[in-house]
Amino acid sequence: MEKAKLILLSVGAIGILLVTSYALAQSETVGQTELTLEELLQTGAAKIDTDRDGKISFDEYMLYHENRFKSIDSDSDGFVTQQETQEAGMKKRTEVREKVIERRKKKRTESE
Repeated sequence: MEKAKLILLSVGAIGILLVTSYALAQSETVGQTELTLEELLQTGAAKIDTDRDGKISFDEYMLYHENRFKSIDSDSDGFVTQQETQEAGMKKRTEVREKVIERRKKKRTESE
């Protein structure tokens, strides 16, 4: 069990580093919509905080990363390969971009 927790924490830390470094290195742009690091991190935190209390408990953190590991392990063999990680990263970036774009469209509509 402790080994599984360590693996999940490592996968989570790698995921956070990938998102952070990607945002900092590229200041990603979709059309005319720039994704900020803050927006990327807020999107991720909202998924982890399942009870919406504004805090992430250890159980919420572990559940999120266990599910994330399973979603990356596309062949369900209990291991994550570099190819699986890259494919999952591309899918994740697309999802985040779409959510941020929708949120910005909604804000613009509300302010008009």
